[in-house]
Amino acid sequence: MSSHDTATSRPVPPQIATADGQDAVSSRGEVVLRTARKVAHHERGKLALLQPVAWLAILHATAWAADAANVHPLIRTAAIAATAVSVLGRAERRGEPLPAVPVAAGVVWAAGAALFGPYGWVAILLWVAGIIMAAPYWMAVLRRPRPSPAAQSAPRNASHSLGAEVTLWQERVVPNHPAFKLTRLEQVKPVPDGYTGIVVGEPGPTRYSQMTVVAAVETVASANRVRISQVAIEESDDGDASRARVTVIRSDQNLTSTMWLEDSGAAIDPQTGIAQVGRFFDLQPAHRQFWTTSGGAQMGVVAGDTGSGKSNHVSALLSLAHRCPLVATALLDPQNGSSQPDWAGRTPIYGEGNEETLENLQMLDFVMLRRADFVAHAPWVDDLGRERRGKPFLLPGDPDMAGMTMLMACVEELKFFLDSPFGDAGFELLSTGVRTWRKAGGSLLVVNQNLGLDNFHNKQSFRSNLLSGGSLTALRTGSSTDNAMVGLPADPSKLPEYFRNGAKTHGLGYTTGVDRRPSAALRMMPVRDAFGIASTPPAGELGERTLGFIEEYRHHAARGRNPREVATPKRREHRHTSGDVQAAVEGALLAGPLAVGAVCVAVLRHLGDDVPLAEIPAALRALTKSGVIRQTGDLYQLSPTQR
Repeated sequence: MSSHDTATSRPVPPQIATADGQDAVSSRGEVVLRTARKVAHHERGKLALLQPVAWLAILHATAWAADAANVHPLIRTAAIAATAVSVLGRAERRGEPLPAVPVAAGVVWAAGAALFGPYGWVAILLWVAGIIMAAPYWMAVLRRPRPSPAAQSAPRNASHSLGAEVTLWQERVVPNHPAFKLTRLEQVKPVPDGYTGIVVGEPGPTRYSQMTVVAAVETVASANRVRISQVAIEESDDGDASRARVTVIRSDQNLTSTMWLEDSGAAIDPQTGIAQVGRFFDLQPAHRQFWTTSGGAQMGVVAGDTGSGKSNHVSALLSLAHRCPLVATALLDPQNGSSQPDWAGRTPIYGEGNEETLENLQMLDFVMLRRADFVAHAPWVDDLGRERRGKPFLLPGDPDMAGMTMLMACVEELKFFLDSPFGDAGFELLSTGVRTWRKAGGSLLVVNQNLGLDNFHNKQSFRSNLLSGGSLTALRTGSSTDNAMVGLPADPSKLPEYFRNGAKTHGLGYTTGVDRRPSAALRMMPVRDAFGIASTPPAGELGERTLGFIEEYRHHAARGRNPREVATPKRREHRHTSGDVQAAVEGALLAGPLAVGAVCVAVLRHLGDDVPLAEIPAALRALTKSGVIRQTGDLYQLSPTQR
C-alpha cells in the first residue's frame, strides 16, 4: 500500500499535526463553539428575544440603502406594501395568527425613515420607538413555558411513526381552508386501512361547525387523495367545540365487502330496541334503534335514489322486526306490491295501492287511539307496591301492557301516495300519527326518493316530527341541498354510484340515530333471502287486544259510522280491568254456550256500558288460549274442567 493510500484512508487529526500553541487555541475554540451550540439548542426560546432587534436592524439598513441609492418614493411605498402583504400571507398559509400589530409597526417605521431619513436623531427616535413597541413581544416570550426533555422526546418518537399524517395535515390541509388554519393533528392512531386523530384548534376562532361543512371535508379528502365518502369529521369525545375527530380511510375496500344480514347474527335487543344494520367505513358496527326505554317507539325515514339499495335496506328492517317477538309490522305499498314483492301479503297488516293504503291508515289511526287510551289508563303496581293507573307510553315487553307489541308501519314510496287523489286525506292521518302514535307503541317508517320537502307534502313540521328523536338513513340521492335542511352534515348526493372495482355502491349512505356518527359513511347489510324470512311466521303478533280494536273498527265501518268519533270512550270514575271483563265472560257462559253477540250483551248488562266493546272479544281470545273456554263454530262455552 502506498503512502498516498495510507494518508487518504487514515487522515491525521488536525491537533496532532499542529504545534503546542496552536493546539491550545484550537481547544479553546472548540469549547467556545460547543458552548454556543448548547445555548442555541437549550436556550432557543431566549434567542427569540433578539428577533425584534434583528428586524429593526434590517429595516434600518434597508432604509439607509434606499436613501443612499435615491430610490423613488413610489417605489419605496410599493416595496413596503409588498413586504407587509408577503409577511401576512406567509402566516395565513401556515395557519398561524396574523401578526397585524408587528406588521403595522414595521410599516410606520419604514414610512418614517423614508420621510425623514434614517440618520441622526431620527434614527435614534425610530429605534427607541421600535424597542418600546417590541416590549409586549418580549414579555410573551419570557412567560412562555419551556418544554421538558420528556415532552421534547415524545414528538420525536411520534413523528417517526405517524409523522406523515401530521405533516400532511400541516402542509396540505391547514393552508387550504379557513376552518383549519389554527389547528394541528394530534393523537393519531391507525384504523383498518386508514387512521384517525384529534383536530386540536384554537378556542374561540376554531369552531366545529365550520370543520364539518362539505367544502372543509372535501379539503381533507383532497389532501389525502381520497373520495369525500372516505373522510369523516365528527365531534370529539369530550365535546369540545374547538376540536374534532377526523377519520380517513385510504381506499374503499372496507365498504366493498358485503356482510349479509343472515350471517351477521343481527337481531333487535329486547332490552334496548337496538339492532345492527350495517358497518361504518372504519368497520365499526352501525345500528338502528327501533324503540328507546325513555321514549318508546321511534319514527324513521329512508331516502335514496333508484339503484341506491333503498329497497334492500327496508327489507332488512322488516326482517329484523319480523324476527322480534316484541314487534309486529304493517306494510303499505302504494305501488301495488312492486316496492317489496318478497313481503307482499306476508306482514300482519298489509295494503296494496293508494286506496288500500288510505283504508289501512284509517284503521291504524283508530287502533292507535284505542291503544293510547288503554296505555293512559292501564292499572299497574310500581316498585313501591302502590297501585297506579296509566303510563306515559307503551314500552315493548312491558308486562303491564297486556301483551301489546310495538307496531311498525312502513309506508313505501310516500310521495307516490301523497300525489294520488287519496294523498290529502292520507297526509292528515300521517301527520296526526307522527305526533301521537309513539305513546301507543306505534312507529312510522316512510320511504322516499330524497329528503326534499316536496316528498313530505311540502310540510316542514311533518318531516321534522319524523326525524326528531328518530333515525334517518340517507343513501345516494340526487339533491345536494336537502341534507342541510334536515341537519345531516354529510351530503349523500356526493356518494359514488360505483366503487373503484366497478361494483355498484348498493347500501352506501349516512345515518343519524343511536351511533351519533352522521358524518361517517356506512354500508347497510343486505338480506340474502328476504322471501325465506318473510315466509316464516312472524315472531311478534298483533295481540288479542289490538285484534279486538281492529274488529271494533271494522264493526263500526261496516255500519257506516265514523270509527274515530267513538274511538275514545268517555271517562268514568270507575274503570273495569281486563280481569273484571274475563270474570264477567266466564259468568255469562255458566248459562251455556253463547255467540259473541250474546256474550257482549250479558257482560255489558253485568258491568255497565262503560266497558269498551273491544275488551270482550279480547277476553274471549285470552280465555280460549288459556283453556278456560273453548270455541265450537260460532259458539263459546266453558271447558268441562271449569264447570
